[in-house]
Amino acid sequence: MSPQAPYEQTGFFSNVVFACGVVPTSDGKLRIYYGAADEVTAVAEITIDEVMDSLV
Repeated sequence: MSPQAPYEQTGFFSNVVFACGVVPTSDGKLRIYYGAADEVTAVAEITIDEVMDSLV
């Protein structure tokens, strides 16, 4: 993950995102909860297959 959205790029600590937790879903996705710019929390979704493909 890298800061791309305005709320990730501007804040108390600008240009920072950090994972807070991951929740797998029954349909093969991962919900990644993360903090952004030390001011907000957000969630991103990715499939397990996408994660595995990125490791190759």
